[in-house]
Amino acid sequence: MTTTDPNTALARFCLTLEEYRRTPEGRVRGEREFVAHFFAHDAAKATDLVFRHLPREVRGPILSGWKIRGTKTALRDDDAKVKDAVHDALVSGDIDPTAFEVGIRAEVLVRWVPLSDWWSFWRAGNLSQRAILKALSGGYDLGLFDAAWFLSALEAPAAALDPSRPEPKGGIEVLAEGLAKADLTEWVRTIHRGGDGTARGLVAAIGWEKIVRNTKAPILIAVLDALAARTGLTASTAPAPAETHAPAFLN
Repeated sequence: MTTTDPNTALARFCLTLEEYRRTPEGRVRGEREFVAHFFAHDAAKATDLVFRHLPREVRGPILSGWKIRGTKTALRDDDAKVKDAVHDALVSGDIDPTAFEVGIRAEVLVRWVPLSDWWSFWRAGNLSQRAILKALSGGYDLGLFDAAWFLSALEAPAAALDPSRPEPKGGIEVLAEGLAKADLTEWVRTIHRGGDGTARGLVAAIGWEKIVRNTKAPILIAVLDALAARTGLTASTAPAPAETHAPAFLN
C-alpha cells in the first residue's frame, strides 16, 4: 500500500485544490461526479478507486460512521467486503453523494489515493476562472514552477489572437495581447518602477489575478496540463518546456 507524504509541495497543492473544490466558489465538480469517479457503480456492480487504497484503520471509521458496518467489523473487512458494503449502501440509498463526499475527507483522499487519479477527476471538471487562479497561484507559491517556466509554457497559436499570423506566440506576447491599453501601460510602469525585468519581475508586476482575468482559459489550462506532466500528475512523458529566462529589459 502506497501513501503520499502530505508535507510535499505536490500533496499540498492537490489538497488545496480539493478543499477549494468542496466550497461553493470552487465547485468545478460536484458530489455526484465525485461518486461516479471514485466509486462508479450501477445496480449490479461497482469499481472502487478509493477504499482499496485506504488502510483498514482509516476506512473502518468511515464505514462505521455511515452506520453500514459495525466498528469492529469494519476494521476486519477486506477490500471485496468493503466494496460490496458501500455498493449496497449506495444502491439502497443508505449513503447519498453528499454523505459519500463528506465521509471521505480531502486530506484522506490526497494522502492515500494516487494523486494521478485525483488529478484526472479534478481536471475533467468545468474549470472556472477562480479555479484556474487557485491552481496557478497555488502552484507558484508552493514552488512547483517558477516564473521563467510559466512564461516558457505560456503560448498560444497566433491564429487565436491574430489570424494573420499563423506562428505561435508565447510568454510576454500572450500576456500583453490580453491586456487593455491602460493595463499594459500600468504593467510597464510597474516593471520600470520596480527595476526588475526578469521573468519573476514580469509576473509580479502584473499579478496572477490580472493574468488569469485577461488570458484565454484554454491557454492557461494548457499550462496546467504541462504542469501536471512536469510533476507526474499525468502519465505523459512529454518533456516540460525548458526553463528559459525572459529578457531583462526596462531595468
